[in-house]
Amino acid sequence: MEKQYFISKEQFVALLAAWKASTHHTAAEHIIYNILRSKDARLGFIERKSNIQGDDPWYAYKLALNDALRLCSLANPWEKYKDTSHHGSYVGGQKQVEERQKRFKDRFGIDIPEGLLELLKGAK
Repeated sequence: MEKQYFISKEQFVALLAAWKASTHHTAAEHIIYNILRSKDARLGFIERKSNIQGDDPWYAYKLALNDALRLCSLANPWEKYKDTSHHGSYVGGQKQVEERQKRFKDRFGIDIPEGLLELLKGAK
C-alpha cells in the first residue's frame, strides 16, 4: 500500500528550501513542519519526568501546539461585526489573517494547506 502524504512533492520541495533558508525555528513551527511532512506532531518533543510545568508532563508540547494553531488559523474573530457600525474591527481582523498567511508562506514556502488546522487540532 502506498503511503499518503499531506502535501504534494512540489510543495515538499518548496517546504524544504524555505525551512533550510532559516536557522531559527520556534517549537510551534516544528510541529507544523512535522505535520506537513506527514510525521508525528510530537516528533522532537519528550514527556518530562521531573520539573513538570503546569502539572502536565506534555506541557511544553501543548503550549507549542496552541501557538501552532494560532499561526494557522484563518478565522477572523470579528466576523460578526462585518455588517455593523464596528466594521473597522472586521477589517483589522482581515488584515491580521492576511498577515498570518504571508508569514506562513515566508516561513514554509507554501500556502496554508486545506485541512492543516484540523490535523493540528487532532494532534492533542
